[in-house]
Amino acid sequence: MKDILIGVDHGNYSIKTSNFTIPSDIINHGKIDPGLDDLLYFNNHYYSISRIHGTLERNKTNDERYFILTLFSIAKEILKRNASSNSTVVLGIGVPPGHYSSTTEDEYISYFKKGKTISFMYNNIDFLITISNVYVFLQGYGALAYTNCDVVDTTKFNRFILIDIGGGTIELVSVYNMCFDREKRYSLPKGTITINNQIIKKVSSQYALEISEEEINEVLLTNNSLIESAVQELIKNEYKNAALKTIAKARELEQDLMLTRSFFTGGGLKYMKPFFNEKNGVKMPYFEENIRANALGYERLLNDLLLGDS
Repeated sequence: MKDILIGVDHGNYSIKTSNFTIPSDIINHGKIDPGLDDLLYFNNHYYSISRIHGTLERNKTNDERYFILTLFSIAKEILKRNASSNSTVVLGIGVPPGHYSSTTEDEYISYFKKGKTISFMYNNIDFLITISNVYVFLQGYGALAYTNCDVVDTTKFNRFILIDIGGGTIELVSVYNMCFDREKRYSLPKGTITINNQIIKKVSSQYALEISEEEINEVLLTNNSLIESAVQELIKNEYKNAALKTIAKARELEQDLMLTRSFFTGGGLKYMKPFFNEKNGVKMPYFEENIRANALGYERLLNDLLLGDS
């Protein structure tokens, strides 16, 4: 039986696979079946996916949450692909460049149970999954592998900066001839969850309003919000300031975004994209707007690696 290659992008805001995006939190219902539709049973406990994201985690191996979410992801992908629920899986995952080390890679490989067979039930279907291997990539490299834009064409550009905007952090790394420069990388603790938390506190303090993340997103993405204009301006200014800090950090990495091409990706890009423009110091950026680009790219990288081994 051929191994199933599954890329999983474990974000603080959401989990992405090639076909699905789910919030990054679970609800543990214990040993009693709550009678829900989207339900996973593992180690004598029933789990469902939360409607909202979980708490920020720098290291995704601290507890079982991201492993359970990965089981959801595997089950969904296997059913989507009409594959057997008794399958061997190769996982491709990512670690932020600013957090990566050989120790981190070993932790993630162990956490995701390389070489182990795992039994669970998803939506009343029994699964027996063997995770034969786990490949750990630098987060963002999946998006580069997925895209076909001119920035990644080394005959045109031998260097650029990759900026991955996530829920927990904004990752910056210089890229030379499609190789990450580990001496020029930085993890900026200004992801969308952090920004939204700051906005919620400021709006509560200054305007005595309890604003939600959904309402913040509505202000940033539509013109239909009923929120008063001063609050809308505060929201946009917080995101603009985060974009300006990102641009300044790029300069510290000796990458002036008026002189160097830039490749933007990540789930938080759609909220911050309007502020990365020439007026603010970014010339000719490329925006990879497919939120699942990293997961899709991990699968492409897995395919290349395994074909190379054959």
